Amino acid sequence: MTEAYINQYGLEQFIVHAEELTCCYGKRFNAPALLRKMLENSESF
Repeated sequence: MTEAYINQYGLEQFIVHAEELTCCYGKRFNAPALLRKMLENSESF
């Protein structure tokens, strides 16, 4: 379910939003390294 949401929202936009949330609410909202690696490799779920 979450994977489908990320694919629909867009991986890059999801990571940007996670970074914004991390700044406001702490590291628990930090995007996992796997998602960043997927973005670098133009992958999706």
